[in-house]
Amino acid sequence: MELPGVKRSLFILNPNAGIIPVNLIISKELQRRKNELSYFKSLSIDESGSHIKQSFDKYDVFVAAGGDGTVRSVATELIGSDKILGVLPMGSGNGFARELGFKTNIRSLLKDIKKEESHNIDVIMLNDQICLNVAGVGLDSFVAHSFDKLKTRGFWSYVWAILINFFTFRPVNVKIKIPGEENISEDLFLITIANTRQFGNNAYIAPDASPNDGMASVKRNTEEFKIYQIYKNR
Repeated sequence: MELPGVKRSLFILNPNAGIIPVNLIISKELQRRKNELSYFKSLSIDESGSHIKQSFDKYDVFVAAGGDGTVRSVATELIGSDKILGVLPMGSGNGFARELGFKTNIRSLLKDIKKEESHNIDVIMLNDQICLNVAGVGLDSFVAHSFDKLKTRGFWSYVWAILINFFTFRPVNVKIKIPGEENISEDLFLITIANTRQFGNNAYIAPDASPNDGMASVKRNTEEFKIYQIYKNR
């Protein structure tokens, strides 16, 4: 049974996201509210997608309870529909949640859902995959893959992943073609395509990026410029 006045909501919980204390607190809170909230523990992207498809017509709001990876996997199933994406931040960085103002508080989130206020945001498509926050080639991509292989989560795990890659990484040759402008071909340490301003943990990479301006910010080393996104407010 959902709380009175709250739209039908399903929480998709990633039990492996983020640091253990935050995960346990939120997991226990969801368990405590099991008679008033619907939630599902997902152990993989495929499992999340399958469950959302099966439950699609039963719920109005699908809440990603996890990090940026969980948000992306849930959002992938909702694009182009009238369903609403909510976020209960449980990850290590929570870049998307921080930018959109989501808090690690279930009661606060339920109040926001009850207000029935939602916003359209842009979606970037890269190699048939969606991006809501940031995606990169180069150093940041290597850091992300290294972090994903670590058994621990949290801020200091990110720091460790950055350090072990920073001193061994070599620039990669990147070619960028922008319609109507001169092509770019450079050896770069990183190139980041940003829909919001930060990686996570308030580490800002593209200060001028906005999730609803119809543009994607591209950061190459220290220079930032804008290009049109493939989809605007879809």
